[in-house]
Amino acid sequence: MLTHNIAVSLKCKMMSEKKKAYLKRAYFNAKNTTPSYYVYIVQCLDDSYYTGFASDLANRIVRHKNGIGSEYVKEKGFKKLVYFESHSSEEQAKQREIYIKKAGKPYKKMLVTEFQKNMLLLQ
Repeated sequence: MLTHNIAVSLKCKMMSEKKKAYLKRAYFNAKNTTPSYYVYIVQCLDDSYYTGFASDLANRIVRHKNGIGSEYVKEKGFKKLVYFESHSSEEQAKQREIYIKKAGKPYKKMLVTEFQKNMLLLQ
């Protein structure tokens, strides 16, 4: 019985190594084909906008709500997430964040307005 358990244990270990390798390849393939970075705009309590980027948007918004996402949002107060877009690379997301920040509030308002219209159409 003990020999059988050792054999089963070794067989499971070998299968798990094969499975681990397969899952690792599948993970990297999926990671390379799905968007994993987001540029977002948060509206603050004073109606100002904060633009940022994140790889985990949900976690980042929770951090903003808890006052630990950024100094700006912590100071102004989080109201709501009003805009986001996805990018396949961190570099693309950073470049887009910089572009939106430099474009100013009128551009942000236009993005938010169009985004909100599209969200209403989806409801």
